[in-house]
This record gives sequence, structure tokens and C-alpha cells, in this order.
Amino acid sequence: MDHANNGPRFGDYISQDLVSAIDQQYRTIPARAFRAIGGMSMGGHGALQLALNNPNQFGIVGAHSVTLRRKDQAFAFFGDEQYFQAHDPVKLCERNQASARRLAIWIDIGSSDPWAGAASRLHEQLQVTRIRHSWHVFEGGHDAAYW
Repeated sequence: MDHANNGPRFGDYISQDLVSAIDQQYRTIPARAFRAIGGMSMGGHGALQLALNNPNQFGIVGAHSVTLRRKDQAFAFFGDEQYFQAHDPVKLCERNQASARRLAIWIDIGSSDPWAGAASRLHEQLQVTRIRHSWHVFEGGHDAAYW
């Protein structure tokens, strides 16, 4: 994600610069329906928020072993409450349901992953708001053996 307070702009790099470079260098179909983003752990968080914040760029998103922090658990680069909410997949799905419904969403988590509760709450939120997604709980934790 782009860091708060004019920090590094990793989100822009991935969603704009990297996508553009890939489309220029490889035979792609440069359309959101054919473009996926995914990540593991905090990368899963990043993939979800980038897909939700760039609805015309990505059509598919995968969050493997996703880490979803509350504001009180967030790193300093999440900024203040307003900036946090603008990059929090849970809040983004709640506020931008139309954008979320345009995505093919995959979420998986290990049954003994310490972040399983937060991932389950996102799954429940998506169910309540009728946002289609693939939800999978597999045996394992938040570790190399699961990954």
C-alpha cells in the first residue's frame, strides 16, 4: 500500500507502474477482467485493498493466509483513522460493495492461523452483504508448512 504521510508509494507502483510494465513487455489482455492480483499474509491484505481501490485495474484477487489488522494493531504507515479506513479491506468491502461485487475474490486461511478470526469476520461480512467469494479454511497455521 501507499504509506501514509507521503511515505513510499508501493501501492501505486504495483497497481500502475508494474501493471503498465507487464502489459508493455508481455502478451497480455490489458483489461481488468483478465488481470489478477494476489498476496500472502500482509500481501493478501495489500492485494485486497489494491483490487478494491483500483476497481478498473483488477478483476480477480486472491488473499492467501490473509492478515487483517484492526487500527490498534496497525503499523505506523497505516496513518490516522481516515487513512487506515481507506486501505482496510474490511472497511472497503463495507463501503464499496459495488466494486467488491465486480471482483472474483479468493480467501484462504489456516484453521490454526492466529489471523483466522479476522479472516472469518471478513468472510461473514461478505456473506451478509452478498458479495460472492471463494472461502477456504485448510489445516495449518500462519507458517511455511501451510504456505
